[in-house]
Amino acid sequence: TFKTTDDKYRAVINKFEDISKKYKRLDIGSIALLYAADAHYNLKEYDKSIELYSKLLTGEVKDTNLHGNINAYKLNPGILRDSAIYGIAHSYEQKGEIKKGIDSLLFLTSTKDTHLKEMGLSALGRLYEKTNDKAKALETYQKIISDYPESPNLHMIKEKVEKLKG
Repeated sequence: TFKTTDDKYRAVINKFEDISKKYKRLDIGSIALLYAADAHYNLKEYDKSIELYSKLLTGEVKDTNLHGNINAYKLNPGILRDSAIYGIAHSYEQKGEIKKGIDSLLFLTSTKDTHLKEMGLSALGRLYEKTNDKAKALETYQKIISDYPESPNLHMIKEKVEKLKG
């Protein structure tokens, strides 16, 4: 039993980090590292979450430059890579570093093999709104409408477009 939710996160972080070290060459090790990064995010430890998401992408802890050499990424394209990039973007957003969050989402939404493009575009539009760049927010939301006409979020996105136009 745990007294707080934070206590639960702290307990699972250690377990996930142990699993990621023990199975570092297997998918389960990468998944455990992603969960550890997510737990740090939920604890509002954004620098640590960025560190672990970066480690997941590159195999080492270093400054994450998503416009750098993509060949430096040791993690193959797929949901784990995309989840790490998405997590980095949200961590930067929470730290108030909106430009870095935008850069991360631009990278995520520009790759042809992304698995989280619609979610990335939605987050990108939200960050553009935060920077008062209504034109880019509107363009981003309209891309969702055109590229994802069956989206369950379409009604909400259309409302955002109307609000931005008004």
